[in-house]
Amino acid sequence: MNLDPYTLSLAEGSRLKLRGAALFAEGGADAGYEAAVLFHEAARAETRALAALPSPSAETRLRSAIERCGCLIDGKDPSAVLEVAWPEVLELSDEVAPSLARALRARVDARVEQFVREYREAAGAAPDFLARLRSPGTFSVRAARQLDRVLRRFPGDPRLWTMKALNAVVDGDDPLALECARRARRLLLNEEHPERIEGMAPGIEIIVSAKALALPEARAAFDASHARVRSGPAEADLCLAVVAAGLHLVERARRGTQQLWERIAEVASVGASLPEARTRLYLPLFRAARMIAMEELADRTPGLEILYRVGLGTAVSLSESKDPIAILSTELTERLLRPAA
Repeated sequence: MNLDPYTLSLAEGSRLKLRGAALFAEGGADAGYEAAVLFHEAARAETRALAALPSPSAETRLRSAIERCGCLIDGKDPSAVLEVAWPEVLELSDEVAPSLARALRARVDARVEQFVREYREAAGAAPDFLARLRSPGTFSVRAARQLDRVLRRFPGDPRLWTMKALNAVVDGDDPLALECARRARRLLLNEEHPERIEGMAPGIEIIVSAKALALPEARAAFDASHARVRSGPAEADLCLAVVAAGLHLVERARRGTQQLWERIAEVASVGASLPEARTRLYLPLFRAARMIAMEELADRTPGLEILYRVGLGTAVSLSESKDPIAILSTELTERLLRPAA
């Protein structure tokens, strides 16, 4: 029996595809989504198999890309198919003879063409959702309903689940936001940065975990996110989400918050040191978080002057609250939503 990593990963992918197909055939309320998760796992297994080979040939790389693309088609993930998997197939096709590329792609070409037609049809029947996708803005009730219809047809797209999570955050439905964010994470191809989906607001799960989970579970989730910042490499979006989550926890806990404030100050300092913090206009938020944390750790009550001092006076003037922690917490969350809102 061959137990090398390449063969084992291929065998794992085959099992996952069979399980996904069987689950989809069985049907049920959530069968489409759960089957999509299995097909995404199969795509990751294919990636691991290729990585196990020391020097894969161009043909092997193309075969692997075709398999991954097929898994993601079966996994009903138009974002991954059209933005990652299919472009990779096209690029790798240039590395082999045209006749070989045509032979290897005979089936997947037709499948991609059909998949694009299905996605175009679903998006065409959801004009309000499509406008929201192309031009960021607040969800209308009609657009939210259309998103649900598109999700029923393409339950494997993490971007769609993230959009639903964002809409739930805006609606104040944190439990739904957390559920949708977790569904998105299970589908992500990039396992190194599960809090990020390209082109979408990052850190949603980190923030809504702090708001929606019971306090002990919320604290455990925060501690795990803090550990990711410490282990690095840190990203400004991740740091901002962790600071926002910490502030939400402080507002909920009110007692025994010293370690929380220490970690908020630490993450804010890391975030402020990153070059992207300045280019993305995060620096005032990190500075305010650190200054408030230092005041709290010195057993002093932070005032609104801190927010004015770092340039967040507009947020103060537009808020009905006089609590700098509450104002900053809201501003952090809204800032993270702004790329997709």
